[in-house]
Formats: sequence, C-alpha cells, structure tokens
Amino acid sequence: MKSSIQSILFIFLSLLVTTCSSNPTSKSYRIGVDPTWAPLDLMGKEKNLEAFTEELLQQIAIESGMQFTLVQKTPDTMEEGLKKGDYEGMLSTLQPYLFYDKQYDFSHRFLHTGPVLVVPVSSLISSLEGVDHKEIAVMRGSPNAGLVASQAPHVIVRIYDSIPKALNDVVNGVIDGAVIEVMVANSYCNDIYKNKLKISTKPYTDQGLRLVTLHKKNTDLLKAFNKSLKTLHDKGIYDQLESKWSLAY
Repeated sequence: MKSSIQSILFIFLSLLVTTCSSNPTSKSYRIGVDPTWAPLDLMGKEKNLEAFTEELLQQIAIESGMQFTLVQKTPDTMEEGLKKGDYEGMLSTLQPYLFYDKQYDFSHRFLHTGPVLVVPVSSLISSLEGVDHKEIAVMRGSPNAGLVASQAPHVIVRIYDSIPKALNDVVNGVIDGAVIEVMVANSYCNDIYKNKLKISTKPYTDQGLRLVTLHKKNTDLLKAFNKSLKTLHDKGIYDQLESKWSLAY
C-alpha cells in the first residue's frame, strides 16, 4: 500500500455545495474511508467503489446542503481515527450487530455486499425456496451454509474451497447453483461467465456498506445522510451511479 494511503490524506470533494444549496449555513463533515474496503473481496473493483462513493457523497451533499471531506485511512486505523475525533463519520464494512450498540450508530446501507444465488442463465430458479432437493454450493468457512439451510432445509449443500471451481460446476450442470457474495458474483457473472451465469436473487442479508458514527454523536449527520440517500433512490440517481460504476447486480 502506498505511503500516501498509509498516512492521512485529505481529499476534498470537487463539488462544494454552499452555492448550490438553499441552506447558507451548511455543515461540513470529515468522513474516514479505507480505499481498500478491507475485508471485502472486490475482484479488482476498488477504484469503481471509490469513484461510486465519491459521486454518491457529492449527490448527498447537493440534496442535504452538507459538505464532506474524505480522509483516507488504513484498515487498522479506521476505528481509532473515529474514536480520536479525526473525522465525524466513517464509511465502513462494519455491520450493525448488537455488540456495537453502545459504541456506534449506523446509517442505512448504501451498498449491498450480502450473498446472492448464482445459477445458469437458462435456469428458472429465482429463490432458494424453489430449489428443494437441488445441490447448492457454498464456500468453506462461510456463514452461507447456515443461510441456505434456514431458507431451504431440503437443499443439498455442497462445500467448495474455490469460487471458480463452484461456478464451473454450475455452468457444467454438476450442481444447480452457488451462494456467494454479491460483489464477487457480479464480477464473475459480468466477466468470465457472462452469458453463462446470472444472479437470480436479491441479497439475502442486510449486509452492506454504511456510514458509521460514534454512538449518540453526530445524529444530524446520520439523519441527513439517510434522508438524502432515500431521495437519490426515489429519483433514480442512485441506480444510475451504481450502473455507471459497474456495481449493479
């Protein structure tokens, strides 16, 4: 990792919204971000996600009247920087589990990262509920085995050590599908397995990227972020950005 990323690097969003906003007293917030998005496997789309995130924040700034300054950090210093007050919020892979209740507050999800079902393009399977007695692959050590068992108790779960091996077996009809994370599935289905495999379901969990703040701190930031994110969804702007940066599934 480059030293410029290892140190704190301030990146000012190119769009300042003071002149665009109807609110002349817009607030400015520093937002921490790890450009590697560890521990996500992005299949080489780190730059896509970085660009998507910056443009998303620009649009949220327009909607809310807020201004944002991105502060790049390494994965091992992200939480420390938030606790020290280096920034008011961080864009994070952390999930809103109960044990974080007293530490952090979480925004609505701004990008899905949860598991989806991948099947052949000709398959009529559109949910796990419809695959009784069929064979579905999950990766060894993944919690997706439990997910599949809870969604479809009569499915035969096959454990694989390699995603490419599992997807090859789906293509060749050895098994009927595979449950893998949406970012990985998206990359494979739109590249190596284009016109051979497809994502047939929405993500099965609420897992995703969120804006995170310290508990009961900067609640105005989270409220404005959530409100503006919903507006972008309603206007179709969010979908446009997701497609632009090849993150749509």
